[in-house]
Amino acid sequence: MRSSKNMVIGGMLLLLGVAWLLRNLGWLDLDWGYILPYWPILLILAGIISIFSQDNRGAAKAVVSLLIILAIVGGIANRKNWKYSDRRSWNRSWNGDNMPFLDEDELDEERLNKDEEYRRDRSLRENNPRKGYFSYDMESAINKATLNLEGGAGAFVLEESTNKLFEAHTSSSVVNFLSNKKTNLENNNTEISLKMEEGELSFKNGKVSNEAKIKLNTTPIWNIDMGIGAGKGDFDLSKFKVESVNISTGVANLDLRLGNLHDQVQVDVEAGVASIEIQVPRGMGCEVTLNGAMNSKSLKDFQKVDSDIFRTEGFDQTSQKVRIRFEGALTKVKVKRY
Repeated sequence: MRSSKNMVIGGMLLLLGVAWLLRNLGWLDLDWGYILPYWPILLILAGIISIFSQDNRGAAKAVVSLLIILAIVGGIANRKNWKYSDRRSWNRSWNGDNMPFLDEDELDEERLNKDEEYRRDRSLRENNPRKGYFSYDMESAINKATLNLEGGAGAFVLEESTNKLFEAHTSSSVVNFLSNKKTNLENNNTEISLKMEEGELSFKNGKVSNEAKIKLNTTPIWNIDMGIGAGKGDFDLSKFKVESVNISTGVANLDLRLGNLHDQVQVDVEAGVASIEIQVPRGMGCEVTLNGAMNSKSLKDFQKVDSDIFRTEGFDQTSQKVRIRFEGALTKVKVKRY
């Protein structure tokens, strides 16, 4: 693991040094606006290497981690560049084959007008956020429920329980939220989705303004699937019968508190650059598997049983177990017992 980390850091320094040298020598003159949109290619390469590599603990693992890190940086840079270009784009009119361009003075005036319009529109949205409310009644036949959460950038908070099956209060100055429910009465299962439309991350008074406050019923066994691009999540699941939690995130701050109302709990986390804290009841056995490079971990009361596996004392003898699997790079991971 240590050699893998060194290879990732060394590879990043090597790439930066070579790029900087070529730029200073005048041999590298690239328009990043044309290159940045193709950052997903790095993820494709990482996936190909992971599939065909026989040794995922050595050089191949370091290369995969390096490609993932570069893809994250490229994706963020591309997003920022797109926003900048979108707000200050060249203004040109089209009429058949004629393409008359505005002169510099007209362009400056157009840019000022667009910027002023953007500021007025943003102020209007922030002072008049879009609010929504979604709810579904609890049906007595429902034994198991799945909650799917999707958000490009924002905050999801599980507040408390409810007599309904599901409730959510949403608020955003940028995007709308959508929700739907599918029920299969043959197996007494239901699936609820809450999705945030695509939009930019918005802050107000230092806080994320794209927010969903959620309430769940305590009766069903819950499986929760979260996809959060950027932002934060705060979920106190200690009152609920949780069978599994699946988290996929890019740049986020997540707090998760589990309970002991279900004997076997599986938690899977895939993260880019994130800070994740998971609280586990002290009476439950816990196993943590860490995969990836350059992760910072805090695992108090855990014993190392393999290069990437950590367990609480007496894990094999406990009837109630939590298994946690982390996959990612540059992630701060903390698992503590309460």
